[in-house]
Amino acid sequence: MNEKSQKALIYYHDQTENMVVSTSFQGNSKDFAWVIPTPSKPEIFKSSAGLFTTLEKITKTTDNNLRPMESSMQPWV
Repeated sequence: MNEKSQKALIYYHDQTENMVVSTSFQGNSKDFAWVIPTPSKPEIFKSSAGLFTTLEKITKTTDNNLRPMESSMQPWV
């Protein structure tokens, strides 16, 4: 079993941590198990198929002058 891609969004709402995960796998599903440790039994539900596409669109930047994160504490010149 190979994980081909994974995207995740973690957010807080009403004092609850929420995690949305989109994962693609390749291989025999009989060989598959996915274990995510949580402090209690989570509620599981299907999310919108377009969530990550929408997030990509609204966070996309075309600014080629962005500095790497390690230099983000320095003042802009």
